Amino acid sequence: MSFAGFLVLVAVLSFLQGKASAQRRVEIQLANDDAFFCLYALKALKEPEKEKWKTLFGVGLDGAALKLSEMSIRHPELIANTNYNLMIQIQDYLMEHRHPPDRSPALKPVDEVLAKIAEASAKLHSVHPDPRKWEEEESGHAR
Repeated sequence: MSFAGFLVLVAVLSFLQGKASAQRRVEIQLANDDAFFCLYALKALKEPEKEKWKTLFGVGLDGAALKLSEMSIRHPELIANTNYNLMIQIQDYLMEHRHPPDRSPALKPVDEVLAKIAEASAKLHSVHPDPRKWEEEESGHAR
């Protein structure tokens, strides 16, 4: 293989690696945005007659939370404080508002979602120096 061929191979591999990295970042951002909008939509829906919307946003929240958690486990180096804090907010919301008997059959079991968030949180705690500090920075006070 000539030197020029080697350079082309390195360039192609670098391009593919950069493309994969960019794709992972986009996946994280999409999951984060979806989870954010679904969480705050659910917080805004308080009337019982809005049950259809609660189920729709609940399914979106569960899927986005699972995706964000999975990306946190597989690529913790790409996770920022806003992603971590959103997962903690989702965890708090699920623990407070969505008990298993009240959930629609279309939704994932709450324990499954909470377990995945806990696994992602544990991974981030093992990789990042102090993820809890992220919460303090964003909220302005200790939790």
